[in-house]
Amino acid sequence: MRFSRYNDEWQTKKLGELAEIIGGGTPSTKNNEYWNGPINWFTPSEITSKYCYDSERTITEEGLNNSSAKMLPINSILITTRATIGLISINKEECSTNQGFQSLILKNQNCEFVYYMLHDYINEMKKLAIGSTFLEISKKDLKKIKVYIPSIDEQNNIACFLSNIDKKIELLRDRKEGFIEFKHYLLQNLFPQNGETVPKLRFNQFADELKSYTLKDLFNSKTGDGQFECILYGELFTTYDEIITTIKSKTDSGDGVLSEYGDILIPISTTTTGSDLVIASVILKDDVKLGSDMTILRKKKKDIIDEIYFAYYFTYILPKEISKYAQGITIVHLAWKYFKNTKITVPSLLEQKTVVNLLINIDNKIDLIEKEIEQLEEYKKGLLQKMFIWRVVLCLNVVSYSDFLKLLFVINYIKITN
Repeated sequence: MRFSRYNDEWQTKKLGELAEIIGGGTPSTKNNEYWNGPINWFTPSEITSKYCYDSERTITEEGLNNSSAKMLPINSILITTRATIGLISINKEECSTNQGFQSLILKNQNCEFVYYMLHDYINEMKKLAIGSTFLEISKKDLKKIKVYIPSIDEQNNIACFLSNIDKKIELLRDRKEGFIEFKHYLLQNLFPQNGETVPKLRFNQFADELKSYTLKDLFNSKTGDGQFECILYGELFTTYDEIITTIKSKTDSGDGVLSEYGDILIPISTTTTGSDLVIASVILKDDVKLGSDMTILRKKKKDIIDEIYFAYYFTYILPKEISKYAQGITIVHLAWKYFKNTKITVPSLLEQKTVVNLLINIDNKIDLIEKEIEQLEEYKKGLLQKMFIWRVVLCLNVVSYSDFLKLLFVINYIKITN
């Protein structure tokens, strides 16, 4: 897949022809004068995204001059080549690295294009790595890796196109994070906190006082049993959020407690801390087999309880209050009998449902953004496979009709959303 105006063949080059390859180093940690200076100094654990800006630790000019670390100009490509091999990033500030890198200072090449291209050579780098204590690829071997390179003009256009997709993905991620933060703010303010008689934030139509109850006033409790259940207590930590509508596990066993629509499920034990234990999910489905080691709460008074509201309440508001009743050290247990007398304040059923509708709308928005991100990442993955020559694969001038439609969709999507 190529832009229509390009038809010349791509050239085969060695990495050593495209760039000066620079290793890194570590100044002596015993000399304080070498550290906490103005020069960024990266380690492999900091290479987590396309761009790197500020390092966790910095070195001085003296530290740079008295070690094998070298100054790298902006838009160098940092490649981890020791122990962890193949993490790649572009530096947007001048920097240096430790000895876990071989970095490329490019010669008349588009750094964004080379960044995308190098990802298909990670496995080849790993195959070239040697070492007994840890694997490492040498500068000499890195220089010899052969790649396919188009003209600088075609590089620029491919890089610009893929970078626009990356920017859109990043914007969507920022937007998703904004909604998550907004949801967290609402959870901390729309629910009465421990000791509060009213929440800090309320909808205008609600001004009545909240009523006080103990948890045992509101819920009956059961404990799950059986061996091959459809929902295991561990899935409450790893698989489900506050609302369960789709069941992930299936069983042919007839054993186990069957759910009722609106049951609130709380795990009884964990190997971490008591506060981690206080999470809740509401299951909106009847006759699902429920596993052992979970507390099943069923509401006593239907006219004053919204189950979803209380799933949020248990997960985000009550952990600090309830976790103090947890028992155990290696394995922490939290039984209903220990926290059933906890006092809480409860708004009217209508206010509960109003809060729930707002939170569900935000959750739905977060899910939609996540699907957009996944879709764009899949399109990008397909484009990376079609817009580069991967070693023995020839670049095709003919594009299938379905691929052409996908490409048009991505181009129009970016134009519309930008």
